Amino acid sequence: IVVCVGLALCALTVYVVDHLNFSDFINDETKTESSPFAPSPKEPVIGAEDDGAQSLENDEQKRAHFKGVLKSFEAEIETRLQEANLSDWAPEDKFTIEDSKARALRAYANSDYDNALKQIEEATKVATDVLATQKTMFSDAMEKALAAYDIDDHRNAFLNVETALKVAPFDSDAQALKDQIDALPEV
Repeated sequence: IVVCVGLALCALTVYVVDHLNFSDFINDETKTESSPFAPSPKEPVIGAEDDGAQSLENDEQKRAHFKGVLKSFEAEIETRLQEANLSDWAPEDKFTIEDSKARALRAYANSDYDNALKQIEEATKVATDVLATQKTMFSDAMEKALAAYDIDDHRNAFLNVETALKVAPFDSDAQALKDQIDALPEV
């Protein structure tokens, strides 16, 4: 039973990380979070020195910077990652990216903006690297598939176009080549 509950919680966490756009929980107008993970607002300290006010301003700058980086990550990188089909060819990288983002959100919720920024930058670095790998894998596989198709090596053409579609399942050129290969008669 404990194992089943643990697996269910793990699956729920993965689902939440995959399907929610966490920057939507950050309300710019009121500077508060509507997330259930948000910390309670801190009360101002009476008689705080100027250093405290400066620190608060610095925290606000870090907070705003993190929100911008997170928004960019979700809008640009996560969209490309969803199209990259990481589950099929880079599940470890997918886990690392999701874990780093989740850590960033937890750090943000705890007002640890330096750590939040560090974690989202780690997620961005891994994601950028894996997307570069995807591009290389796709280009190489398509090049090999086309070369094999041109010399009537349909088996290798098929295998390579399948590899291309594994890393870029929505690519229209790869799908068109696969359709051409599939239409060939069996030899």
